[in-house]
Amino acid sequence: MVDYLNSLFHNNWTLTHSPAGALQFIAPNSTVDYPDPFAGPPRHATMLVSDLALREDPIFSAIAESWVDDFDKLTNAFAAAWCKSQTSSSYNCSF
Repeated sequence: MVDYLNSLFHNNWTLTHSPAGALQFIAPNSTVDYPDPFAGPPRHATMLVSDLALREDPIFSAIAESWVDDFDKLTNAFAAAWCKSQTSSSYNCSF
């Protein structure tokens, strides 16, 4: 997850289209070592519009950037959200 966040915040992103025609972003400045999902050669990093929302939205960005250097904070937030989603808040999810 830390690699994902580092890629999100430390690359430049250019709007392009997926092979199926959907909008996505590519990081032309990234290394060409991201695995191709269809067993092709390695490629540049790609992200969806929803991924870039984590970077561009001021509220989401502040939260996501705080996780880049604090993996424990990320895992605790995820654990609390997972617990809440699975228990309908009927259990005290304190992490």
